[in-house]
Amino acid sequence: MSVLSETLAAQECRLLRWLNQCLDRDLFCNTMIFASRVGDGVAWYTLVIFVLWWQGINGWRGILAAAIATGLCIGLFKYMKHRTSRPRPFEVMKDLRTALAPLDEWSFPSGHAMNAFSAAVVVQMYFPALGLVIWPLAVLVAISRVALGLHYPTDVLAGAVLGALIAWSSSVAVLYLFPY
Repeated sequence: MSVLSETLAAQECRLLRWLNQCLDRDLFCNTMIFASRVGDGVAWYTLVIFVLWWQGINGWRGILAAAIATGLCIGLFKYMKHRTSRPRPFEVMKDLRTALAPLDEWSFPSGHAMNAFSAAVVVQMYFPALGLVIWPLAVLVAISRVALGLHYPTDVLAGAVLGALIAWSSSVAVLYLFPY
């Protein structure tokens, strides 16, 4: 390991431990658990129902872009997790505590962050009025995964970037294939 990568790994662990120690505060802990559980899918299903109610059939392109992006994100993060086999932080750093069980075995990349940022990009492109709600939620979901000891910050960063890129590509493809 190079000096740079060792330094980055140490900083990453320091940030993770600091956020994890904040779980001692009930409000923070409950907020992180809530955000993480919302990121399990509840927020995204609720968003689809809301968009259909709000936009009716006019929201179909955004929902199509979101469905494509979600499918690609799930396929990619499952493939990458299997290939990288990075253990969860709480398994490596025994001083961490977690208030939730992980949904799968591996850490890299964060599927929660990937789907949260994917949803945020699609919403911003198709339904910009909801941007002020979806972006803070996406960030909160991502932070919760680190605070709960389920992901390293780089897992979340990689998931967020990949999710945003996939969503942008899916959205552009849908707009190209189905113009008004």
